[in-house]
Amino acid sequence: MNIEMLVVDHSKDAGYIFSSSWGNVPVTFIGRCRQDDIVEVYRKIDVLFAPSIWPESFGLVTREAAACGCWVVASNLGGIGEDV
Repeated sequence: MNIEMLVVDHSKDAGYIFSSSWGNVPVTFIGRCRQDDIVEVYRKIDVLFAPSIWPESFGLVTREAAACGCWVVASNLGGIGEDV
């Protein structure tokens, strides 16, 4: 299996990096990203998972990921899944 996880934790400051594993899956946690750096984050991933439970008014994260060529899996609650 060839899978890695990248988790963006908005409760952490920019520059935060923590590496761990979930079973055999390597997981990297990073802190919030500046808007100028977001395209580089999307270039590191193939699939964005956005399982929001909040009725977002506009699904910016899913639109940004799709615009960068990522596959997107999102909940259909509010605007986050509108374009998926």
